[in-house]
Amino acid sequence: MNTWEPVPDVYQPVISGTSEFGVGWNARAQYFSEESDGAMGVVQPDDGIGFQINTINLVEGSEKAAAAQEFMNYALSKEAQESFAEALFYAPVVSDAELPESVKDRVADSADPAIVDIDWIWLADHRDDWTEQWRRSVIGG
Repeated sequence: MNTWEPVPDVYQPVISGTSEFGVGWNARAQYFSEESDGAMGVVQPDDGIGFQINTINLVEGSEKAAAAQEFMNYALSKEAQESFAEALFYAPVVSDAELPESVKDRVADSADPAIVDIDWIWLADHRDDWTEQWRRSVIGG
């Protein structure tokens, strides 16, 4: 299984006091806030939030397709989705998931009217230019 890991991690500098603010995704922020013993809090901007979607995929022709499909079925089950939300604050992708209020209030909801549409292709097309400008103007390199 592969996953994308953001580097550098924006949460640890806030937790350690090196930074006062960081921009990140809700689920990770909620998790690190929980683990930080109060050193980090989570807020959402009033003008809207982006909604990120994670996917689970099966590569065509995989030698272990049956095992992968079995894992995917479990990962997408009500039980696993509820556990994932309670442990890591990711929004469940199954409509029948039941979450405690304390968790429900901390996961993103695709029906939230504060969600802004993000044109990911446009963003990807401009990212290198912004990164270079950030390096020149902020980092000084």
